[in-house]
Amino acid sequence: MVYGGGLENRWVKAPGVRIPHLPHETERCPRGRRGRFAKPLYWKRYRGFESLSLRMETLRMYLQHIKKYSAILYATSIKYYTEARKFCIEHKREIILSIAYVPYIGWLYPLYAFEDAQVQKHAKRGLLYAMTAVAIALTIFFIVFMMPRPWRLLRFVFTILLYLNYFIYYAIVTVHIYCIWNKKDFSIPQVENYLEKLEQYI
Repeated sequence: MVYGGGLENRWVKAPGVRIPHLPHETERCPRGRRGRFAKPLYWKRYRGFESLSLRMETLRMYLQHIKKYSAILYATSIKYYTEARKFCIEHKREIILSIAYVPYIGWLYPLYAFEDAQVQKHAKRGLLYAMTAVAIALTIFFIVFMMPRPWRLLRFVFTILLYLNYFIYYAIVTVHIYCIWNKKDFSIPQVENYLEKLEQYI
């Protein structure tokens, strides 16, 4: 007995007899899946294309939202870019002088890119601050490194001094940047004496 494209009928053994499949009946899986009973696969048809139009409509809606928010983002970016460019043009000198006090390496660009005397002065001052802070930090580091391990209290004191060195350095460069933007002159007399000596070598 052949049923449903080669599947043997379980109930009717008479040759040549075909019995249509009933919805409530179950039979052995024709594809070899695990489990005793399963509905035959050839009774099911592909229904994926029925919702294709709905899915395409959803995609069109998402595409419209993407275009809308992309246009808003582009307009906002252009607006802020224009304002930032205008600000940089108006305050170009203050920005260049402030770069000289960026910790450790900010002095490089103003020192070698501009010939203006004031810019050179601020760049050399930033260089002097950076060299002093790095020299003190390295000295403290090597002292702590060479100390015996049992000297924990003294190691702790030198560690506090190291962080205090960083704090003073950042505070000084911050004050300089603040004074630049407020059109004020700030200088430390002792630093200015060393600055004059530094100018002989740079």
